[in-house]
Amino acid sequence: MSAYAERYLHLEQKDYDELVRLALWEDAFYRDITSLSLFRNEKKAQAHIISRQRALVCGLDVVAYVFSIVDPTLELKPLFCDGETVKEEEVLIWVEGSLNSILAAERVALNFLSLLSGIATRTQRLVEKLKPMGIKLLDTRKTIPGHRKLSKYAVAVGGGYNHRLNLATMGLIKDNHRVFFSNLGEAVRRFRQVFPDMPLQVEIESKEELLQVLPLEPNFILFDNMAIPLLKECVAIVKNFNEKKGTQILTEASGGYNEENLHLLDGSGVDFVSMGSLTNTITPVDFSLEILN
Repeated sequence: MSAYAERYLHLEQKDYDELVRLALWEDAFYRDITSLSLFRNEKKAQAHIISRQRALVCGLDVVAYVFSIVDPTLELKPLFCDGETVKEEEVLIWVEGSLNSILAAERVALNFLSLLSGIATRTQRLVEKLKPMGIKLLDTRKTIPGHRKLSKYAVAVGGGYNHRLNLATMGLIKDNHRVFFSNLGEAVRRFRQVFPDMPLQVEIESKEELLQVLPLEPNFILFDNMAIPLLKECVAIVKNFNEKKGTQILTEASGGYNEENLHLLDGSGVDFVSMGSLTNTITPVDFSLEILN
């Protein structure tokens, strides 16, 4: 796509190592007093993780890492890959080894799997709604603290695109910046002077502001909480500018969009719509681990 709307489809162990360890210690996995009182450490068992609903699977590497940290001797056999669809009551992972270890890892593993699959599943559903409109779905930095890379990975698995990963990867001049500038173009010029090679997005509230910044050719223009008729007019201005100047300035709509009102953007011509709820209002997928013997 572009440097301004990427897809983080590759996770490394370092992206979730600390988070997994924190979650396991939070759960006191090393002292499961129920299991320790009922079973000897050498007792073996076989288990599987099953989905209670149709969903897009996401987070299998993280799940495997959880089990490996609890007990490296546990054997896992995943039957799916991230990005594949699991049906209701379908098994997606087999686990074999120490019963106490399986039970100690169960909740943390399911929490990661449920959360990431929930993000990916919803993203996929919204992407399909937007596809006939020619609009791509974009996430935001409204993520659960500490889960930024995992959440953005889940959005990408679901077919969405990732906005800037953090404050250092792209400039974004917003309302709280421009309050100190009489002309929005001044803020754009100031940024370009300091960071001439960094991508820049500018939030626009009116046609007048758009006309101030367009000649300065920002990489990305954000129309936040803009009425649909004005949004269409502004997007048309950007497209006309791109055609005349040979530029590729992208456009994004944001502010209160959800599954019920996305249809309002049909015919707007905007390139992206962003939704903070993708990564901060999550309905987890219902997975369950069952011991078989």
